[in-house]
Amino acid sequence: MALAYKLEEINELEGVEAAIRFEDKEETKPIIGEGSIVVRDATDYTKYKFYSVGAFLLLNADIAQEKGGTFKAVKESVKRDTDKNKGKGIPVV
Repeated sequence: MALAYKLEEINELEGVEAAIRFEDKEETKPIIGEGSIVVRDATDYTKYKFYSVGAFLLLNADIAQEKGGTFKAVKESVKRDTDKNKGKGIPVV
C-alpha cells in the first residue's frame, strides 16, 4: 500500500514520472529487488534512475516540490544533513 501511495505522490510532481518495472510486455511479472522502480525526467527520457522499493519509499515528494518538482529535486529529496551541508537535507539523528 505504501508503494502505491508513494508512486501517486511522485507522479503528481510535474517534472518526473515513476513506474514499476516489469519483466514482460504484458506487465504481469514485476521486477523484484534492486532496480524495480524507475523514476525519469518528464522532459528528457535519457535522464532516469532505478530504485529498489525501499530506496523509492525514502523519496520525499514534499521536499522535491519545494525545490521545483524536478528530477534533480526528487533525487536530492533523500539527502541527509552533514556538518558540511547543514540545513540542506534530512536531519541526521
